[in-house]
Amino acid sequence: MTLQTKRSKQWSVTNMVCRAIGCLLILFFSSVVYFSSGPTPPVWDKITLCMTRREFMSIAGEPSAQHWKTDSDLWRIPHLLGWYELGAWFSEDDRVETVTITCYIGSETYFWKQRMTTRSISME
Repeated sequence: MTLQTKRSKQWSVTNMVCRAIGCLLILFFSSVVYFSSGPTPPVWDKITLCMTRREFMSIAGEPSAQHWKTDSDLWRIPHLLGWYELGAWFSEDDRVETVTITCYIGSETYFWKQRMTTRSISME
């Protein structure tokens, strides 16, 4: 095997590795875009403003986490790269006043946060 042939084979292996890494990066970033700007979890689409706490809990289920600052209840649904998080605030008469859905990419310790939607009642 000549030196030229050996270098040619090394170059083709390096080229294939670079292409594979490039494809993985494209796949990762397209997944991030999909999860952070894509559809919200279908089960949460049924939640409407002004529904009672009991109706809300029948759709959302029991809370799966607590907010680290306010101790308010949070509902989480995992996805391929992280999780979706639903936060709900209730009025004095126990009706849904504000709902936020946030997409998190990463782990509990290191994550990227993208607010997907906020629905709230105007307090006029």
